[in-house]
Amino acid sequence: MRNSQQESLNHEKFLIPKKAKSSHELFDAVEYIRKDCGELCETNAIGVPGPYFDQITVPIDCDALFKNEHIDRGHGLSIAPKTIPKHLHTDFTMNNRLKVSTWYFNQAYLGKTAKMAVWTEQLIEDYISLAKDNKLEGTYGISETNALRDGMKHAPVGIMNGRVLVIGSEIPWVEACALEAGASEVVTLEYGKIVSKHPKVKTMIPDQFRKSYLNKTLGRFDAIVTFSSIEHSGLGRYGDGLNPWGDIIAIARAFNGQTFSNTLWLERKHNWTGLLIEANPDLCRQIDAMKRHVWRLCACISDTLRKTEFIQSGSVGGMASELDNNHMRMIKTKKTISVPCFDMIEVLDQIGVQHIDYFSLDVEGSEMIILESIRNKLISGKIVVNIWSIEYRTWDGKKNVVNKSFQNLQNLRNFFEIIGGYVEHSQLNNEPDDDRDGMALDVVFVRT
Repeated sequence: MRNSQQESLNHEKFLIPKKAKSSHELFDAVEYIRKDCGELCETNAIGVPGPYFDQITVPIDCDALFKNEHIDRGHGLSIAPKTIPKHLHTDFTMNNRLKVSTWYFNQAYLGKTAKMAVWTEQLIEDYISLAKDNKLEGTYGISETNALRDGMKHAPVGIMNGRVLVIGSEIPWVEACALEAGASEVVTLEYGKIVSKHPKVKTMIPDQFRKSYLNKTLGRFDAIVTFSSIEHSGLGRYGDGLNPWGDIIAIARAFNGQTFSNTLWLERKHNWTGLLIEANPDLCRQIDAMKRHVWRLCACISDTLRKTEFIQSGSVGGMASELDNNHMRMIKTKKTISVPCFDMIEVLDQIGVQHIDYFSLDVEGSEMIILESIRNKLISGKIVVNIWSIEYRTWDGKKNVVNKSFQNLQNLRNFFEIIGGYVEHSQLNNEPDDDRDGMALDVVFVRT
């Protein structure tokens, strides 16, 4: 994120026309954004070394980012700014760490008709054909286009048969590359209004994107593609409002709409089917919008409860009785709902399945509750599972709580030792240089 913001700042300078919005109005808008952005916009934070950049992990209030109307409002000026307002200089330069040079553009068309107002089906199909022949120039030349295509080929899980979000596209060259790579649908988010005549390509302006999220019609995306676009967000070049964290927020919003699934690859790539169990009704609706080829149960699993109180907080919500203090640090709301619970064996009987090839268990701290509810069925053989992957890491929103994670791992090992018939195969770690117990995300058990 820092590199992309530095690139844009090194190329653009701002000037506030005298007969335009007052600096107080601009400052107020930025402060409203800062408030809802929270820790995400604290760009003075120090990260930890990662594979490519320093990494900073912070909680994000996605609903607040989408409800904030200031983020998608235009700057309201007669021309694009040329110099940074004094009261925003520190934020735009990331605490004066970035140098600013001049490269001025005034191309305001936020909410207006785009330069290429209509994308015909024939145009996009022609672009796809050119891409297949390695001849599509796109916006930046054939070599850059082919580099993007190569990147898509190396990320087939989200692209192939997936729903893809493209951010920033005046002509549909990125969309054509995504379709050539096997995308089933492409949604383009662009400042200017565009009409797409292609059945697999839809377009949105930022305000439509925001409202679609809020009314729960946006759906989920399997992949996000952008090429020289994000870094311009919040600089005012295209009529967008001044926002020092425009690029960060644009990515956070898109990231919130992306699908994260432990099993989607098996379904899309290998034609697997299965049963998805999700207690959060909002996430259930998003699953339904993806039209996955699976059974879906919107409920919890329990052999004793008929219903339970559930804290509804996006992907980090969970059973209210099972979320510890570490987990609660990630949750911004105390809102609870009542969700129904069903016995796992009853559910499996309904779909006619008792032998499961792969069971992915990721229920935000309630893993042992689920396992204990089916302990006797596993021992008796009424339920047979060949491979388990189970999340055990405890995350407090910023770091791994290692001692708690280690204890969770030990509890899982004890469970499978008692029921018998399984060996620990491996641990799935997104920090490959540290293989200590308690440092991974998931543990894998395999039936002997």
